[in-house]
Amino acid sequence: MPDVLFGQAAPVGRTFGNKIIGFVSMQRLAILLMILPVVAAPYALAGGQVDAQLFFFFIVAWLASTAGNVINDLTDVERDKTKWPTRPLPSGLLSKRLAAIYVLITAGIALGIAGVMFNSLFLVLLLLEIVLVTVYSGYTRDRVGHLTGILPLAMLAVIAWSAASPETILTPLPWLLVIFYAFIVACGQFYNEASIEGPTLFVKFKPSTDKVLHIISAAMMFVVGTAIFLYTQLAWPFMVVLAAYVIWTLAQARYFGKPNSVEKLTNAYKVGAIWHVVLFLTVALLVWI
Repeated sequence: MPDVLFGQAAPVGRTFGNKIIGFVSMQRLAILLMILPVVAAPYALAGGQVDAQLFFFFIVAWLASTAGNVINDLTDVERDKTKWPTRPLPSGLLSKRLAAIYVLITAGIALGIAGVMFNSLFLVLLLLEIVLVTVYSGYTRDRVGHLTGILPLAMLAVIAWSAASPETILTPLPWLLVIFYAFIVACGQFYNEASIEGPTLFVKFKPSTDKVLHIISAAMMFVVGTAIFLYTQLAWPFMVVLAAYVIWTLAQARYFGKPNSVEKLTNAYKVGAIWHVVLFLTVALLVWI
């Protein structure tokens, strides 16, 4: 079941029930649940309330993320036949045609709800996000480097902000949130560097370079997070969680370059994902409570 929730596996046998599970697997439900606090925090800081609009906002975020995940699966079918052969597409459980239709349906519904329930800026930025994910999966990741994935993920912060307060998008705070999340994502990308084939950014970085950049990213995460804390006058629990997260992140640098680093860094990536969920959830709760 965990493999299904993280999109790493699907059942064997092309029954109708298994195909439904295959579609669920491609959603990466566990990862989607981690995204919701990430977009809830900037939405709350922009003045968005806990109401019906928040519900529709989460639905849009969910569907758009699902479309992005399936786009990634479509571009990785051949690669996954070796690395993740039990995923729905490389296993043959679902066809590329069905997956492409699934992308059109989920992206179409997300954009439709965005156009009806939210402002035009949010709609444009959401469409741009889907385009950025497509370009990353189909081109820049393999030809430029996997660090280019930082941009579409970091943009989630300003997209969420625009849903609640489009008129203040050019103020400092939403872009501080973008920079903040960019450093968090960067740390995650360096964790993954040990097991990802292809360039980091034009070239494949050495473990020592990954280690240095990981430490710098963690330090900058704390600096930008502190700036957000002072700018928004958040309550002190935010700094407690942020400090604990940064200390834990810095401690993981000891695994870079070691023979067992792939396993250790993979585990660090998973724990780090939980940490940043807690961090952004803390922000949202501090604003709403």
